[in-house]
Amino acid sequence: ANVTLQGSTRGFGGGLYYSRQKGKWAFSVNGNASRTDTDGTSLVSERIQKLEAGDFITRTSGEADVRTPLYTGNLSLSYEIDSLNLISAAAGFLGTRLSYNTLFNASFTSPMMEYAYAGNTLTSTSVNNVVANVDYQHTWAGLPQRSLVVSYQFSGAPSGNLITNTIDGAAAMGLADRRTDAFTNSVSHIVQADFSTPLGAASAHTLNMGTKFTARHNLSDQSNFIFDGSEYIYTPEGSLEYDFYNNIGALYAEYDGKFGSFGLKAGARYEHTWQNVGYAEGQGKGFRLDYGNLVPVASVQYNISQFQNIGLSYNMRISRPGITYLNPYVDNMSDPTVKTYGNTDLKAETAHTVNAVYNFFSPKWIVSMTLRQGFTGDGISQYSFYDDEHILNTTYGNIISTSSTGLNAFVTWIPGQKTRIMFNGEGSYTDIRSKALGQSNSGWGYSALVGIQQVLPWDLRLSANSIFSGRTVSLQGWTSGMRIGIVSVTKGFLEDRLSLSISGISYLSKGPGLTIENVSQGKDFVTRTATTIPLQMLSFNLSYSFGKQDNATVKKSRKTIEEDIQLNSKSISESLGSMMQM
Repeated sequence: ANVTLQGSTRGFGGGLYYSRQKGKWAFSVNGNASRTDTDGTSLVSERIQKLEAGDFITRTSGEADVRTPLYTGNLSLSYEIDSLNLISAAAGFLGTRLSYNTLFNASFTSPMMEYAYAGNTLTSTSVNNVVANVDYQHTWAGLPQRSLVVSYQFSGAPSGNLITNTIDGAAAMGLADRRTDAFTNSVSHIVQADFSTPLGAASAHTLNMGTKFTARHNLSDQSNFIFDGSEYIYTPEGSLEYDFYNNIGALYAEYDGKFGSFGLKAGARYEHTWQNVGYAEGQGKGFRLDYGNLVPVASVQYNISQFQNIGLSYNMRISRPGITYLNPYVDNMSDPTVKTYGNTDLKAETAHTVNAVYNFFSPKWIVSMTLRQGFTGDGISQYSFYDDEHILNTTYGNIISTSSTGLNAFVTWIPGQKTRIMFNGEGSYTDIRSKALGQSNSGWGYSALVGIQQVLPWDLRLSANSIFSGRTVSLQGWTSGMRIGIVSVTKGFLEDRLSLSISGISYLSKGPGLTIENVSQGKDFVTRTATTIPLQMLSFNLSYSFGKQDNATVKKSRKTIEEDIQLNSKSISESLGSMMQM
């Protein structure tokens, strides 16, 4: 077992890990809880709509005090029925209850009028993610390479959002205090079977095949309220109750063979999707849809020597839009000059990638390099436009084709027993085009982590890392990169059962905090935002281990369910922007 206590200049936390094995049973449990306070997070934005009569300019600024409690838990369990049969299970939970208190100012300027207003926004957001799965594995006596694994997985992602917006001095816009009460969830049930068997007496050739079925239900229930001077009154406009059922069936087969120094993999997966969308309340028309995708995969590897190999692979990836992208709820309550909403007509995007890989291993060096070429023809992208009422609309669409070329390098150098130097970085060039919007964008990007681990006198262990990233381009603009430094020193006591760490993190740039800029530009508008986070933090970690070490081993099946890729998260700039709802 292991107990951990944490404290920092921005919060506190703790955790417990416990594992046990008795006979055929083994289990481990891990739980952590923490709270981080980030006061003084600020956002400044400017939106310019360009018209013949003159520019319409909206400026907003605000500062938020953010409270971020975080809870995580994991449980793993295995029972070895006999030497040929194994049952394993796992469950995980991640939850947070964020709260923001934002004071903001806004102004609107046009050739015909000019006015300003201020206010306060209280936001309470709960985000949860639960995943649980169980696997049964059977292997064959006398042929241990042959196996059958049957798996089931449940996942749920309920989240709630309560926003209360108090507005002062906005009579010119006819605004009143308002409140939004929102709930979304995504629930999945997945059943999967995988069979693997060698072809012939030798194990140099293997056939893998299987089937998978996913039943997913995305729902959104969101209500708007307007304050009439004495109480909040429910308003149907903008309120929504929405259900999206998405069922996916899949079959796959893959051949894996070795021919001397060569290795070959080739296979394909067919997926069929059935969708059903319905609206219990709000504007929207239900529909049904089904379509299929054939997903090929192939790779070849050549072993130059025992410590060196090269490879070439092709794969196709399907990314389906999640509730964040599909949700048609129109949010114009937090900022009356902006509308944000999803798109129920989104289709899964397909990405094709070719990778050329080189690997080298030696006692002092680990080198892995990948040259990547990717293409997406029906990519999902966020985009914005102004309507006739000078309201900025932001939504998503299958509107882009993307070509991306990148080189990734992972290098570890071990010059001595007490020193380890690491580098993990990528440089890339991305070209994005949209015929639907008549826009295009391109640019270079990079990201890198450079670190050193050093054993100092008195058995102090030093770890220092720098993280750098450049601009990330999107269809209509770019998001700035960041520079962060992290340093920690660890000392062990009582034969390393007791460990004390002191860590520091800071941005490596000028200014009051880590500033992330975002620029978006259409044919008739420009939007600029800058979010500043006071990132500096000094933390302490105290850890104590007790009991027999490395004595409990939770066994796992050879195959398990890997969750389908969902585009269900916001970019950094989107997430930070939503914190500062005004």
